[in-house]
Order: sequence, then C-alpha cells, then structure tokens
Amino acid sequence: MKSTNGRPDARPHRSIDEAVDVTNIADAIAHTRVPIFHGTRASLAEPILCGGFAPLPVTKQIEDVAAQYDVSMDDLMEDLKAYNRFAVVDARPNTAFVTGDAVKAGSWADRAPEATWEALWAVYRIQNPEIGWDWNMSDEGHLWVLAQRVDDPPAVLEARAPLVALRNRNNGRTAADGIREAIESGSTDALSTELELFRASPEWLVAPCDLTPISYQTVPMRVDHDLMLFMSGESKETFVERLRAGCWGEPGASSGPGDRPWHPFEEVWARLSSERQTALEEIVGTPITSRISVEPDTVA
Repeated sequence: MKSTNGRPDARPHRSIDEAVDVTNIADAIAHTRVPIFHGTRASLAEPILCGGFAPLPVTKQIEDVAAQYDVSMDDLMEDLKAYNRFAVVDARPNTAFVTGDAVKAGSWADRAPEATWEALWAVYRIQNPEIGWDWNMSDEGHLWVLAQRVDDPPAVLEARAPLVALRNRNNGRTAADGIREAIESGSTDALSTELELFRASPEWLVAPCDLTPISYQTVPMRVDHDLMLFMSGESKETFVERLRAGCWGEPGASSGPGDRPWHPFEEVWARLSSERQTALEEIVGTPITSRISVEPDTVA
C-alpha cells in the first residue's frame, strides 16, 4: 500500500482485530517477569533470598557505621552533606536498583550497599581531613574502605520482575514502554534495539515488592589499575611491564567499553610479597589475609 505522497507507508495498516491482537501481545510481554540482577553483599543476599527484598534504610546504614567507628552521627552527616553525597541528597526510599547485566551488577555490588560505602568514606575523610575534595583520588583511601568489608564479599543476586515494574531513573518510563512501542510498530529492528537497551541499561529502579529473588553468587572485589599500582609498591614502569606480561593474573569481565579494567582483589593480594601485604595491613590498620573469604559460591 502507498501513501498519498507516493512513498510506501513506513508502518503497515492493520485491521481492528490485528491491532487488538498486537496490543494484547504487547501487554502480555509487559507483564512478563524477566531475569534481572542486583548488586549487594553476601551478608545481605542470604536474608533477601529467604525473606525477600527489604532495603536497609539509609539512616540505619549510616548509624551502624557511626557506631562501629566511634564517630558521631552529626559528624558523619555533616561530612556527607559537605561532599554532596547521594546518601543525603537522593536517598530514594523503598527502591531497589537492578540491571539486566550480571557483570554490571557485579560492579555495583563492589560498593554495595552504597550508603554504607559512602559512610565509610566519610569516616576516612574525617580521619584524614587533608585529602579534601581529592578523596576519590586517594588509593590509600580506596584500600582502607575495601579492607573494612573484605570478609563480606560482593554478591550478585538474580531475581525476577515484570518489565512494567522497571523504571528509568531519568524519565520514569518503564522497560515495557519501549518494547510495547516496538511491537506495535511492527519493526523487528526496533524490537531488537529495545531488548538490547534493556540489557545494556546500567540501572533500573523497582519497588522491592515487585522483585522475586531466585539465587545469588558471590563475586570478586574489584581493583582497578591505579589501586593495583599502589598495592604493588612498584614503579609505574615496572608495574605496567608486569601487567602486560600477565603477572597479575586474568583481568575481570567487562560489561562494556565504558568499564575500567580491573582484577580480582584476592588474586592481586595473593601475588604480593608477605612483606608488602604486612605493610598494606599496617597502612589500613586492619588484617586482610586472615579475613579474605573462600572461593565464590552460588546459593539457590
């Protein structure tokens, strides 16, 4: 069929019955429960698996860190506000964060739960006020924060949720909206694009009640090249040469070109001399070797 301007119509005309069928199919797909992944810690994954998602309130996470490190809640909150951290700027209660990519979820798990990670950094900044706004450039700080939870490894939890329950954090559209529009357009290319965008999206927001946990797997703590260089104690030239030669083991999986290269912390630590390990433990003020967890495991 041609349009009035002589060009083929981009969208085929359908009968009313055909349009109803397409709409019904799109609605059914929108309510299909799809596999998604949530980054957390092993200590939290087991309760989620047993009792469902119940996000720990941000304030409770900060209070726990304040009590553990004998820092006043007022001081922690003042630091978090001064550095405009999300824990006080955008707490987003009753919300879980998920992605369609298990590898990306592993990167979120590395700092999960994020309010606890933020509070640990606040403790470090309070104890080391000289770092100021360059705190994220402090390799010693990154190692200190990592070392505080070395015995509670990151975990990726697999769950199911309906596409219509997964919201884009920027515009509020659901994962089902684009897929529904692609189906109604009749374009297989548009549908393929939407399915790929769903998987590639780094983050979807979802109400905890819409998630059904299935299983979880502990994953490695991540060490990027900057932190590896600091941990090695080597010159940059020597470190790069040994990195290229594969002396630090296999790099971790990437979820896309935007990911920073990384190696599993346990493998990097195991390749350090005992003298260097001791020196780093003294720097962070806590044991590491004796607290590194056993091999990753899957729990269903």
